[in-house]
Amino acid sequence: MEEILYPLGDSNAEIFRLSYQHQLWAIQAHSAWKESGFSSKQKLLDMGCGPGFTTLELAKIVGAEGKVYALDHSSKYLSYLKKNADYQGLKWIEPLHQELNHFVWGKEKLDGIYARMVFLFLNNPEEILSQLWKALKPKGILLINDLSTYDFHFSHSSPFLKKFVLEAPKLISQEVGIDKKYPNYTNTDLIKKLPEFALKAGFEIKKLQQHSQIIRPQEFGWDWLKLFIENYMPKLMKAETFSPEEEKEVFSEWERLSNQKGAFLITPHFIDIILSRK
Repeated sequence: MEEILYPLGDSNAEIFRLSYQHQLWAIQAHSAWKESGFSSKQKLLDMGCGPGFTTLELAKIVGAEGKVYALDHSSKYLSYLKKNADYQGLKWIEPLHQELNHFVWGKEKLDGIYARMVFLFLNNPEEILSQLWKALKPKGILLINDLSTYDFHFSHSSPFLKKFVLEAPKLISQEVGIDKKYPNYTNTDLIKKLPEFALKAGFEIKKLQQHSQIIRPQEFGWDWLKLFIENYMPKLMKAETFSPEEEKEVFSEWERLSNQKGAFLITPHFIDIILSRK
């Protein structure tokens, strides 16, 4: 059986969660692609493409005279992408199976690379940035889009939900091995270090920007956190981070918040890092 190093796995439930997440942040993604100059006839890499929701859209941007390489460590995700690409006639998508922490590029030089919520799960970001620099043409663009914090803000007191969003990144960081090379760092701590690492790798920083959303229970996006809790809580339970009683309280708090008049949440900040190979 294939080993899946991505902490949330590649279950059908996770495919649905990733689809929901993609929709929630699609406007910001398209804006960042435009700022990065992704356009027709280009050769792009979707790094850590997952089930390929962004790959399909990038393929429509570059068109039939371009190329989109879709790289992921899950053969299930790549198979899901290929079926969707074939159905839409996007023959210029090429799925590539590779473990992300051991990324090495052996194909043509690229005009651009997109990495959304990838570095959050890598334990060797400095080495990967060096490899991505080598994969780009001169003046090629690397666009990184990742969470700089897991800190959801809730309109009403939600101590057990707050505990979840504090403990989840700690366990994820342990699972992917970040703590071995970067003691006392979580994965979001390392995201904040990426601009520094990128400069060392030879990149020029073109732009840094962040964005978040305020969402109310009746609006699309409200269930983003709930889906994450449902998918990742079993691992926190196995690690004995939560007792069975605390697990019930997490879901009870979510129900209360969802039915509370005037409730809202503020999502964690995403950071866009637009880099250019010198």
